[in-house]
Amino acid sequence: MLMQVTDEGTVGKMVIDAADMRVMEIDVLTMPSITAPSPTTNKLYNVGGSLYWSGTALGVGATNINGLSDGRAIGLSVYLCQGAGANDPADVVRYNVGVGVDALGGASTGSYNTACGCSALHSNTTGQYNTASGDQALYYNQTGDFNTAVGVDALVTNPHGAYNTAIGYNALGRLLGRQNNDYGNTAVGQGALSDLIWGNNCTAIGNDADVNVISI
Repeated sequence: MLMQVTDEGTVGKMVIDAADMRVMEIDVLTMPSITAPSPTTNKLYNVGGSLYWSGTALGVGATNINGLSDGRAIGLSVYLCQGAGANDPADVVRYNVGVGVDALGGASTGSYNTACGCSALHSNTTGQYNTASGDQALYYNQTGDFNTAVGVDALVTNPHGAYNTAIGYNALGRLLGRQNNDYGNTAVGQGALSDLIWGNNCTAIGNDADVNVISI
């Protein structure tokens, strides 16, 4: 007898006969080995609330423009792209917008300027209320105010002239922009007034309009 169970009313007992116990033997099981694929390769997965891709932890993205490597908001100005507004003194400059490599990148205390394009308004120092759209538009502007340049190299050489409008590639591209001179000029069209070195209140409309006029 291996085991006996006796019912004794509200209690009972179980007796195991040690003499009849046997040992059950199981042969060793051998499983063939396999190469398991990496559980992380080319997979997005969550471990403890952190995300990983292919075994590399994913960082948190930027939550504002200052979290970007090539953008920042400083004072009341905003700049986007490498070198844009690089020398903006936050305690002086206000309401500038620079978009493009080195746009408004010079040491400037001017305010209310908008530069969109590589090196647009790059050399601006104290100039205010200028708008430059296009690579190197108003590149050499320093103290000129209220200028508008739209197009690559538009008003590119103007350092001090004011109230000039140039729309088109290289429009008013050679204007020297002397202080208290070279103001109020309007050139609309590719190369319009592109040879004008100095002059006031000139207007030219059309591609290469008045291209050979040097001074008025």
